[in-house]
Amino acid sequence: MIGNKWRVWFVAGGVMLAALAGSTHAATIFADSFDRPDNEEINASTVGITDNAGVGSPAYSLPYGNDNTNGGAPSSDGGDTDIVSNQLGVAIGSGTSNAYVNHNFVDPSILTAGGFSVSLEVTANSSQTAAAFGGAFAIGMSMAEADSAGDAFNPTGSTAPKMTEAFNVFNNGNPSNDALNDVGISDFWLALRANNTIAWGSGDITVADGPVAGIDVGANTGTISADFSVTDFNAGSTVGYTVFFNGVAQGSGTFQWSGTNENYIGLDARQSQRVLLDNFNVSLVPEPQSVVLCILMLCAGATGAVRRRLG
Repeated sequence: MIGNKWRVWFVAGGVMLAALAGSTHAATIFADSFDRPDNEEINASTVGITDNAGVGSPAYSLPYGNDNTNGGAPSSDGGDTDIVSNQLGVAIGSGTSNAYVNHNFVDPSILTAGGFSVSLEVTANSSQTAAAFGGAFAIGMSMAEADSAGDAFNPTGSTAPKMTEAFNVFNNGNPSNDALNDVGISDFWLALRANNTIAWGSGDITVADGPVAGIDVGANTGTISADFSVTDFNAGSTVGYTVFFNGVAQGSGTFQWSGTNENYIGLDARQSQRVLLDNFNVSLVPEPQSVVLCILMLCAGATGAVRRRLG
């Protein structure tokens, strides 16, 4: 017969495992599979959206592009943003376009968890194969900054704000012109570029916080993601990050919040035909592996003890 103390061990382990499973299920703050009918208006339906943040409808704002149905600012170099084959088509046609979620991701649950993660799958990105093309996400913007985001490339000398510095920060390989284009508005961005590289940075800074030439990952499609460790959302506070490609860590570092309680998250892209994006997810940081290991060891130890007692 199993003694009461072993029953307690099993019950405690079961409770912790149940809590772990519950927290994993509740980890998603906002996600979009884009699994909804084709439409030139990306906000026409909320099908495919998991909204635990209370974003509501419309889920997205579109600051830049040639898509008037979405409210994007018309431009001679603006691309459309549509739902295409259960994916988000961005920079459709020659040009660039962007979007951001209508939610300020400063949720108390993020601070309780100690951080958050962002992931994005780039499924098509090959009509042009240079570093000046690709798909990206950006975090750490105020609403005003996100609304001001313009052309992802920016011709030399332009001072129009960019959501990321992913696609023209090196000005076609000429670093001497870089200062003319340093107008990135997000506190952190991560991009998968069409030349099979990932690059990241903080605002205008790429040399210190991200590789100048990018890291060759051997593909221009795949999933880019980053985990962020957060203690608060105050201007000047340090945020730690680790970036991943297809789940494999590629680098880590820190940056600082540029403003207090400013964490709008956006998507940015540039191509000659289109970039297709999928499975956009903002979630709480994953449960530490040590917690899972501890629970498994606890249960294994209890099971072994019971076997010895019964034997």
